[in-house]
Amino acid sequence: MWLLQRYKVSLRRDDIELHAITIDHNYRPDSASEARQLSQVMRQWNVHHIIEKLQYDVDPKTIVNFEEVARTKRYEAMNSICNTLGISVVVLGHHSDDQVETFVQRLQGNSSLFGLACTRKISKIPLIADLNPTEQSTLLPVKLVRPLLQYEKSTILSTCALNGIPYVIDPTNSDTKLTRRNYLRNLFGTVLPQIMDGSSSHDENSATPPVGFRSTQYQSIVKSELVKSQQQCADFAQKFELKAYTLFKQLVSQGKYSESPAFGTLELKLPKECLNGDNKVVTSRFLYQRLYPYSTLNHYHWAYAKLERSLLPRLEKLAQNPRSRVARFCIMNLIFEVTNNINSTELELDVWRAPLTRKELENVSLEVSVSSCWSQWHLFDKRFWMRFKSSGNKPITITVGSYIHKAHFPLVNKNLKEGIGKIAAINRLDSLPVIFLGGEIVAFPTLNIANTNVETVWTLKENKYDYVDSIIM
Repeated sequence: MWLLQRYKVSLRRDDIELHAITIDHNYRPDSASEARQLSQVMRQWNVHHIIEKLQYDVDPKTIVNFEEVARTKRYEAMNSICNTLGISVVVLGHHSDDQVETFVQRLQGNSSLFGLACTRKISKIPLIADLNPTEQSTLLPVKLVRPLLQYEKSTILSTCALNGIPYVIDPTNSDTKLTRRNYLRNLFGTVLPQIMDGSSSHDENSATPPVGFRSTQYQSIVKSELVKSQQQCADFAQKFELKAYTLFKQLVSQGKYSESPAFGTLELKLPKECLNGDNKVVTSRFLYQRLYPYSTLNHYHWAYAKLERSLLPRLEKLAQNPRSRVARFCIMNLIFEVTNNINSTELELDVWRAPLTRKELENVSLEVSVSSCWSQWHLFDKRFWMRFKSSGNKPITITVGSYIHKAHFPLVNKNLKEGIGKIAAINRLDSLPVIFLGGEIVAFPTLNIANTNVETVWTLKENKYDYVDSIIM
């Protein structure tokens, strides 16, 4: 914030307003008073200070995954504040020590290259919940910018001391029992440096290893080496992300990529050369960037590993098959129907929602009360945002369910059957949303086919895993 304030002064722009946001995680009794102390400093710098105190349903000390819960609440609070004030960019103070901690955590979790890239310099604000169309049209997109990622925490603190900049250190950051991150912070910030310089304390039965031994044993995992490794991963990931997006734009321009939102499907022709060498990483990321609106996974951010380690090897094997054939793979709750013609340089991929399990069929149905006013938005099957209203005089209750052609065709309203029968012969209707009323199916909302006075507005969920460019504004 001090740097931003100095930058504003250098611009001589009184019309620029700076807002500082302090998130009080409400974990310690002293956190509120510490946040108020910052307000005094912000006033001296002519910066508006906002303190947001997080609230929990239970005592935060009893939350096992406190770090994850706090992170989610923190970004939700930031997004709310930014939209209230019309702020589109938030500058955060993450530094290289943070990257090292994240890097090691993800190494231990067998993360992919893109996970090892860790926190990006510029990213969208991460929100767990999908935004409905009204929220998408009214909420301001917020980007996060992290300009200090190349600097160690010690460098930042020494700069503060040199310039007389006050700062507060959260004591919970040194509690190694609170989070795994805190444990790693102590390990790489204190324990390993002491071992490397021989200052670590040992009992009489544990002699300090000789310098040469220490170098070979620990040198590769000291903080400076981990920073280099993480930065290399970040550089590679950025290049592959851009190449994946470039592949998408290329296929679209060549007419080899098409989406059918009404059917919840997409088709593409993928050059077989995309399955060679490093191109497989690009192709995996390309699919990851595109498939979110069609997938019903609860944790899509883990899906990249499924693409890289499961789907791509199968596609590669199929492309190398000396015979033309069609294969189907089920991954990420999606069916990939892949056609390999040995006389073609491309694979043809058709992608659609996998058949629902019995449990999914039970949970996916919605009971909606419909009146002459638009209902609230409902996310059907984690894919389609839908809302309804009726032109009738009295409210009615409809059921929105997932269509299974073999089981449900007899229930289709007789005025719809002929048209639906023709569509079913050339398209996949299974798993599409339908409206049940009076014991029969009266509408296929996404196909704009209906015999009812119930109106529907729908759209696929927003693709929040699309490529994010490095332009701030």
